[in-house]
Amino acid sequence: NRDYSGGVALDDIAKELHISKNYLCSLFKKYTGVSFCQYINTLKTNMAKKLLAENKKSLEYISYECGFSSQAHFTLTFKKYTGLTPGEYRKKIYRLNQQV
Repeated sequence: NRDYSGGVALDDIAKELHISKNYLCSLFKKYTGVSFCQYINTLKTNMAKKLLAENKKSLEYISYECGFSSQAHFTLTFKKYTGLTPGEYRKKIYRLNQQV
């Protein structure tokens, strides 16, 4: 379970591996099938889903915890990857839990 609030910098990873950012991106895409940004956003979105399901933290807190630059960016990215806003997702999960 990684803390994304500080962000994951492509620059830092490339420097650690002693390769260029462009080469790192091409290798990442070649071996994973997705871009570095898509991968990181998927990780952040999955982490947000878990936090939203707990229904205890504010959207602002969750966006920060997951490493998004703002709540607006969090909402846009979350909707892009799930088809729902974070608030809609939380309500859906709550309704599903009530049915069980």
